[in-house]
Amino acid sequence: MAISRNGRQADHPATARELTTRPYEWGTVHTYRADYVARTVARDIRAAQGNFAVYGPAGSFETRVITVDDGTLLEARYVRGIARALPGLIHATPDTNHSLHTDPGVA
Repeated sequence: MAISRNGRQADHPATARELTTRPYEWGTVHTYRADYVARTVARDIRAAQGNFAVYGPAGSFETRVITVDDGTLLEARYVRGIARALPGLIHATPDTNHSLHTDPGVA
């Protein structure tokens, strides 16, 4: 599991539980030192695979990554109902480094 600059590890089971109590609201998963790690974890959360099965079933969460001073912030939100209604939706806001993915197959 990746460790942030402050030396803490992400608690994915607790994060997934908390986010399911706040549907459609973005919440912090973790700030990663390396962008590629944050993007890989984001993909695995959307796919609910491997160590990230706690975010299942696949497609229950959307993710976004944001470049911050300490690295790359990964946020997620629980969207179990709308993720299936909008399969394959991918969009990015042009004025930010945010990207939103609902298709588990897209990195």
